[in-house]
Amino acid sequence: MTAVLALATAVMLRPTVEQLRTAVPDNLGDPTLIAWLLSWVGQAFTSDPTSYYDAPNFWPAADTLTYSDSLLPLAVVFTPVYALTENWALALNATVVGLFMSNLLASYSLVRWLTGSTGGAVVSALGFGFTTYFMSHLGNVQLLAAAGLPLGLLLLLKVLVHGRLRHAVAVGVLTCLIVLAAAYYAVVWAAMATTVAVGWVAVRRGSTGSRQLRAIVVAGVVAGVCTLPLVLPYLATQSDPAFARGLEPRSSLEVADLLTPASGSLLYGEQATRAAARGHEYRFFPGLLTAGFAVVGVAALRRRTPGAVTSRGGVLEQPRDRRLGMHLVLAAGLVCVLCSLGPTFMGHIAPFRVLYELAPGFSGVRVPARLAVGGLVAGALLVCLGVQLLTERLRPRWQWSAVAAASVVVLAELARTNTWATLPADPATLGVYEALSERPAGPAVELPMVDPSTNGPDYPYVESPRQLYASLDWHPRVNGYSGYVRPGYVADVQIINTFPSEAALSRLRELQVRYVVVHGAPASSLDAMSPEQLSAILRGLPASARAVVTGPDVLVDLAP
Repeated sequence: MTAVLALATAVMLRPTVEQLRTAVPDNLGDPTLIAWLLSWVGQAFTSDPTSYYDAPNFWPAADTLTYSDSLLPLAVVFTPVYALTENWALALNATVVGLFMSNLLASYSLVRWLTGSTGGAVVSALGFGFTTYFMSHLGNVQLLAAAGLPLGLLLLLKVLVHGRLRHAVAVGVLTCLIVLAAAYYAVVWAAMATTVAVGWVAVRRGSTGSRQLRAIVVAGVVAGVCTLPLVLPYLATQSDPAFARGLEPRSSLEVADLLTPASGSLLYGEQATRAAARGHEYRFFPGLLTAGFAVVGVAALRRRTPGAVTSRGGVLEQPRDRRLGMHLVLAAGLVCVLCSLGPTFMGHIAPFRVLYELAPGFSGVRVPARLAVGGLVAGALLVCLGVQLLTERLRPRWQWSAVAAASVVVLAELARTNTWATLPADPATLGVYEALSERPAGPAVELPMVDPSTNGPDYPYVESPRQLYASLDWHPRVNGYSGYVRPGYVADVQIINTFPSEAALSRLRELQVRYVVVHGAPASSLDAMSPEQLSAILRGLPASARAVVTGPDVLVDLAP
């Protein structure tokens, strides 16, 4: 089965060998930020783990890693690939492929356990793993890390059925990994796990034994012990008024989002173009065939009783347990969909508003629509039930033929033309960073800086690749790109961009900056200065400064 899902991943992503080596998904903004974050994980844990949160961006601010998700679990793939190849693009693309495979395998495992249908689980896994939402977020790699949701539900249900401590510990550890991988999915997981656990105890209040209750407590304790020390700095950042951010306008799930294919859809390109104004953030089109299976799955749920299966431990898993599990998974998905509707719905206060005000973590949600991912997990279960009902009367050969045909249609409906952005890594681009890597330690700034308050794509597309390139030397940078910027950063950009004016030099002395990297190009631009501008800067340098030309760039050492 793994080989089948791997083949489907290769078909849907369709990267060339050259793209795997030299390009990142979508654009040079968030993908290079994520590559830098994962590079920092490897650097921090191999040099000084105590400095983990003090990432070398936005100098001199502390705990700047908390300006974005830590992505620590994703380093399991990125770090060894980068260590072997020293290729950022290849390591990031390997991580993306690994995340898609994880989503497919986790959703397959959950619905296969709940329904006992292998064929239905294959179709539902493909529909979940390549749903428009994930295919539209290839560049937001952290939003691909959704495997913890179906896998966590599977483990939690096993805890509730058997009460085994090993499953409870696994749930606790997985909770920590979900929190560290993507803050949005931590909120989704909290809503889903709470719904399932509370629902199970409420329904089985007379038959839930001490073994199950003990296991639930163990899972909670393990989750708290593993997670709390790692998230306290993030909670401190979120509670700081300087980093407060409200909900984005029109950020709730809308009915039209369920009908919006991915940009570049191979089958629905025209429809996707008409809906482009809403943005890729809000594309949740499941495919017509997948939606049809889900509708049939609703009918199947009312009449279908799962067969008993024997677990690997030899314990009989009763049909009533797995039937209750189905209903609770669907209830958990419904809770997430209701939350994704935002603070108000049809003029009334919606559940999200209450949770936003009272529940920890919800205050950091800027785009409620993302919470609908929990509904995708529930939808995968309905799809499996629908396929199972429609194919159960067929002979085995025809069953698998129907599953294969359905899988092809599902993939065709969700396929899109993927875009790749080349990540420059030539000697001219990297030369100044390699030169800086041979210099003594000291904070640096790269000019020209881009003002983040302009709200355009130039800020991430310029500063994020620079941040990644700076991992060649790991000198702290005044520059930075992340989910937040440090207080006073915009004012510093405006002053330092006047370098080598006295005001800029004075501010650099206050920041204890030693190195200034001035990027050059044939013509002035937001990310580079013209030869005439470079010449003017060199003429205006203080007498004690030393400048070295490295390709198109200039490295200035301000140390006396």
